[in-house]
Amino acid sequence: MGVLATTLRWRVVVGVLLIGAAAASFFAVRTLTDNGSSARADPPNPFEDSNWFQAAFDEDLARPQLERRVVNGITVGPEIELSPTSGLCQEVGVQPQYIPSELIEERSMGGPLEIAPSYLPSGVESAGAEGSECSGTVVAVAKYYEVPSLDNPADPRFLLWAGGSFSISRRLSTSPQHELHGAHERVGAIDVASHPAVLMRPVIPLGVDAGIGSFALVISDPNGVVTALEGNGLPLSEFLTIAESLYTQSR
Repeated sequence: MGVLATTLRWRVVVGVLLIGAAAASFFAVRTLTDNGSSARADPPNPFEDSNWFQAAFDEDLARPQLERRVVNGITVGPEIELSPTSGLCQEVGVQPQYIPSELIEERSMGGPLEIAPSYLPSGVESAGAEGSECSGTVVAVAKYYEVPSLDNPADPRFLLWAGGSFSISRRLSTSPQHELHGAHERVGAIDVASHPAVLMRPVIPLGVDAGIGSFALVISDPNGVVTALEGNGLPLSEFLTIAESLYTQSR
């Protein structure tokens, strides 16, 4: 047998031995893994639980809750009188009168309480309105909106909109104030279209900002109007964009 043939035969033998050793190592590791003695377990998937978001709300309730205080010049907290005028109707000695929903658009159009956001996400639908007046002057208006759910039922991590509802309200007020409830740490000062505002951030379980938790945004206008957006169903960034769009045209 020639030298070349002998060399090739030994290379084949060595190759087979190396493959066998590698296979033995693989099966040994696989056996250890299967037995769990050196397994690297996959991290648990919290989204498999249908109540995967509940823990975040429980933790929020356990934190110190908001007490009445002034933030950015706006009084917020529990047990705040939500009279639509905070004394304006009393000054003229009348009680606020209800405005039929079908007349609110007409009565508020062009006035300081008109609610006409230039931006609403596609799919968000109007769900009614209400308002009140004193001696022919509109003093409070509220509009309501429904948010459909946009998600992948197979995986909540791909939730885009949780779905829900929100409101936009405006009222004349002798002092900017609004009732808020929630953890103290979620409340802070921001500006919306150069107006001072107070934001109560929503609870965002596991970092999924899809409108699962409710938010509140209270804005004080220099002309004595308090604007409030409250609700859920959309990411916070969408709500802030809606709020900004309320001021795209001077009122």
